[in-house]
Amino acid sequence: MGNSMRLTVSRKIIISLVTLVCIGALSMPLIYQGLRTLKHAMQELVDMKEPSSAAAYEMEININGMGLAVLQYLGGCDPLYRQWVDGGEADFEHFHAMYLRLTESPQGKELGHRIGELYREFKTLGRTLIQKRNEQAAAFIPIAQNFEKIDTIIDAELQPKEGRHSREEFQKIEALLDLEADVAEEGIWLSNYQRVPKEEYERLIFEHNKEIRDTLQRFKNANLTSEERRWGMEIEHLVNQTTSLLGQVVALEDFLRDHVRRFVEIRLQMDQLLDNEIQVLALHELATPRSDALPEN
Repeated sequence: MGNSMRLTVSRKIIISLVTLVCIGALSMPLIYQGLRTLKHAMQELVDMKEPSSAAAYEMEININGMGLAVLQYLGGCDPLYRQWVDGGEADFEHFHAMYLRLTESPQGKELGHRIGELYREFKTLGRTLIQKRNEQAAAFIPIAQNFEKIDTIIDAELQPKEGRHSREEFQKIEALLDLEADVAEEGIWLSNYQRVPKEEYERLIFEHNKEIRDTLQRFKNANLTSEERRWGMEIEHLVNQTTSLLGQVVALEDFLRDHVRRFVEIRLQMDQLLDNEIQVLALHELATPRSDALPEN
């Protein structure tokens, strides 16, 4: 009886051990699968979701940087800001492509395409603004040269040859002095307008342009010699050319003023889309693999 009982107990112990081993063996695939799921989730977190979230923030950084650089360039045509714009474009396009590649949800893809469409308009308009600002800056150069030519003609070709003996001669001298003063005043207001394009400066530019024309006509109405008439015609040609260039400068300023508003508006739309939708979704996608990676209680 005792031996039989001992055998029974031994058998129970053996059976229990075998059962435990079997249970352990059966549970190993489940544990292994859980570890694989954990590894996959952590790898997804590192390889995909975090770069996707980072790309969303990098897009916003570059959009804001490009917007600031374009506006700064318009203020002074500093080539450094043009380089910043070029660098910002390259960086945005890199991170935008990364975001589209990494985001998995249909919503993320749709948002990525929306920001891409806004960016294309933003980029095109930014480049157009820079081009128009360059055209405007280029138009100021011949205007300044024409002012200098007019001043040289008056000082070197007309005033030294005018006599001081008759009333008509004094009238011509007076007209030339007034013409020189009008040109100088228009140059001053044009310089102010170039630095700060205020509408008041624009008005004063064209007021003095009219005064130049009126004064030049007063000179031409005097009893001129053939040489004086020739120089008078040359001055008139320079004034007409300058007036046309002034019209271009002001028209370009109107274009810049109107389209800068749209440029800023697009930047704000992109900023809001990134802040309120793209980055929010990226953070949500980032949280998903993290929750998958956490062990269940």
